[in-house]
Amino acid sequence: MKMLYCVSVIISIFLLISCGVTDNENNDQTISKPGRRDYVWQTDIVYGQNSQIYSMWGSSSDNVWIVGYSTYVFIPQVWHFNGSNWDWCSNTPNDMYANCIFGIDESNIWIGDDKGGIYFYNGSTWVKDFQYNDANLEFLKFNKLWGSTRSNLYAVGTASVKDSFNVYRSVVLHYNGASWEELFKGKTSLQYFNIIKYKSNLYLAGYLRDSDDKNYYVIDEYKNGSINEIYKAESNIIGRVNIELIGGELYFMIGKSLMKYNESGLTEFLRVENVNYDYYACGRNENDIFFIMTDGIMHYNGTDIQYIYNLPTNGSNISGKVSLFKNDIFIVGSRYALGYEISQVLHGSFSNYAK
Repeated sequence: MKMLYCVSVIISIFLLISCGVTDNENNDQTISKPGRRDYVWQTDIVYGQNSQIYSMWGSSSDNVWIVGYSTYVFIPQVWHFNGSNWDWCSNTPNDMYANCIFGIDESNIWIGDDKGGIYFYNGSTWVKDFQYNDANLEFLKFNKLWGSTRSNLYAVGTASVKDSFNVYRSVVLHYNGASWEELFKGKTSLQYFNIIKYKSNLYLAGYLRDSDDKNYYVIDEYKNGSINEIYKAESNIIGRVNIELIGGELYFMIGKSLMKYNESGLTEFLRVENVNYDYYACGRNENDIFFIMTDGIMHYNGTDIQYIYNLPTNGSNISGKVSLFKNDIFIVGSRYALGYEISQVLHGSFSNYAK
């Protein structure tokens, strides 16, 4: 791997709009094979006091990246895991306030920030790749980057409508390998937080303050240049929604239900009747699915759902920010110590593979 110009500052101790299997190692995973549950877990502390990890992406278990922000260190917070240590990267531009990250491989990585900028990493150097400008919008924050190849990337962000109080619009961009171009803007007061391409269409999850002054979660489909609303429900009724690819198929997380989507509509695949389910799931295939809980991680192996990790009772939590590989899973978390929030990454490896 090329030099990253990072400073190693990791302390490892034993001890969560995205996931998806992101390395080529997973090609031998078959739907008929139940997912394993014999993980060995460790927690890596990667941030200092009052810190938050906003996004994570990796191409393999030896190349994982996280980005975030710390109120104690007012400089870009980009960290890289090389298979042994988390390294803080000191060569990022000083004007970058990273909010989301996505890549294709170790030499093609992009970061979207909260000032309308997109930055590119070629394996050794970070450069500013794009700056969004619209006279009618301001304070654009990129929420999600996603793509399938270097010439097929998407970015979704939310901006304030200029000269309006508490009014937002989302913008959706596409990268063709040479330049970023705007596909469309979401309707007023709709804030997209996730985007995925499935087959030939885009699917976007968002939060909407509608004209009836109620709050909704929505899932939209962008097809043949038009936006179609395919799901909408009041947030206080449904809880939350999200979208994810599992085994190459599109799934919606709608409240407690994991729904499989195709052109004929939605079919409930699983329902998690547990009060601690935190509305996010991801997996390698439909017999190897992980559910993020407020008190740990549950796993579906094609037969049943069981806890495979329980959070310690020390103020720890995890979130739906996951990188999943053939033998490893990384999940963003945090814990409170002496009144401060400390960011950490929960890392699980199979027992006969743990480093």
